[in-house]
Amino acid sequence: MSTPARPEPGSYQSFQVWLGGTAPAPTVVARFGAGGLTQRPLDLAGWATVQRWLGAWQAGETDIGTARALGQGLFGLLFIPELRDLYNTSAGQLAAAGQRLRLLLQIDVPALAALPWELLCHTQDDEFLAVESQVSIARYLPRPFRPEPPARPGPLRVLAVFAGPEDQPELGLAGELALVVGAFQGLDPAHAVLDLLVGEAVARASGLAGGCKGPPTAEALTAAIAEGYDVLHYAGHAGVAPDGGGVLVLETAGRTTDLFDSANLAVAAGGSRLRLAVLAACETGAPSASGGPLRAPLPVAQSLVRAGLSAAVAMQAPLPDRAAIAFSRGLYRDLARNAPLDAAIGGARKAMFNLRRGGTDWSIPVLFTQDLGDGRLWQVPVASAAAPELAGGVPALERAGDSRRGIFIEGSNTVSFQDKILTGDIHAQAQNFSLGDQYNAGAGPPAAPLPAADLEQQLAAAFDPLLEAIDDDAWLERARELYALLRAPAPDWKQIAALQKAFAAQPALAAASATLFTNPTVQAISKAARQRFLKS
Repeated sequence: MSTPARPEPGSYQSFQVWLGGTAPAPTVVARFGAGGLTQRPLDLAGWATVQRWLGAWQAGETDIGTARALGQGLFGLLFIPELRDLYNTSAGQLAAAGQRLRLLLQIDVPALAALPWELLCHTQDDEFLAVESQVSIARYLPRPFRPEPPARPGPLRVLAVFAGPEDQPELGLAGELALVVGAFQGLDPAHAVLDLLVGEAVARASGLAGGCKGPPTAEALTAAIAEGYDVLHYAGHAGVAPDGGGVLVLETAGRTTDLFDSANLAVAAGGSRLRLAVLAACETGAPSASGGPLRAPLPVAQSLVRAGLSAAVAMQAPLPDRAAIAFSRGLYRDLARNAPLDAAIGGARKAMFNLRRGGTDWSIPVLFTQDLGDGRLWQVPVASAAAPELAGGVPALERAGDSRRGIFIEGSNTVSFQDKILTGDIHAQAQNFSLGDQYNAGAGPPAAPLPAADLEQQLAAAFDPLLEAIDDDAWLERARELYALLRAPAPDWKQIAALQKAFAAQPALAAASATLFTNPTVQAISKAARQRFLKS
């Protein structure tokens, strides 16, 4: 891989690390620019500690304390003193030049490849590398050459495939579909477009009324890729072919299993602008949790990259619902403006980190890539690469006849899609009116326009200071009541005002509640509710 001679400010420069040798005697080699580190043995003195914390992690102890202990153990294992010095010096040089560091991990030892390196945590400042603004972590899969990024003159086009053959174990694909559709609700279709290949049973369970491009068959997928999609988003079963390559499970016309391997995908993608696969199901990047010898992750994502895609994102574990929305929305929003893939994934991780402080959902996505260059996957004209703004309010899911989106989900007009996500009812049908639409369809428009950003995310962020200040279950329940009121189709202003007074009367909560009620989103909703109350 070559380093650009004149990198742009904010661009990523690769710090390459190779882990080779054998499991009993692993070695490390590193390169940054013209310098590097020749082969050195890893220090296995901390291996027992890593194994102990890894066992706790795989057993379900995914709290931030366990994550930090495991991440620091991994950092100590990888960054022997010479490598740590080179890394710190390189990171400092890049920061001074206004650039960022891409930590490329090429791991040839299966037992090491299976470790959750996305949890790497610096032993000196307790910071997780994956959520640092200046650092990106990727699993590197070398290829002889990097193809030139194809042209992308229009919006980012995402093809989402949901395959659930009748002869395979049932998955929660109806919920997965709702999450992906929800992630696109706040994105302007002029910048990002979602099309679907969905099986009949999944479509029926999700309430999908029309507009789908077709069933998730090999023929439909091949034809769709030829139309010019940029990203393949796959949800379903995945596995390993007899030759060791990755396999995606699609459906036949009779809804039975049809295996579509990486070689098939490489042929379909050849000459197209498809460059990225997002594998959001089947734990396609998960290490073994059996307690036995660790194995490498399922090679679906890896084999897709080796077959010709620039990058693939897999999951080390199932993503919780709200985290899945935050990740998908952040990723596709930034890719729509042709941000470097590193930055798009980094921003999505931060969105998950801020969504649930103390959680570790941000470590679940794993990026597999060949040489990313500057990280941009497509050539996009300057005018088309402008940062997309979120549409006013949360746009409703478009009706089947609307060519901008082509999908429409039937359901209740009184319970919001976000409420179903927050209460865990991801299999329920999504509503066909957004919060913004409900206000506009009620007693006239609100006195002030609703904020442009997505209401669910804005409200969640607005409540963060209050939730951090609460240490009592009774007041937490009142906060939940207030949250539900603000997100109801027709909020009751008297109940909102009463809860506002109650929080303000609590000395420990007064400052946080004042911050909440001065938030623009909360103010707009409260004002609309007050006007509706006055007119009633």
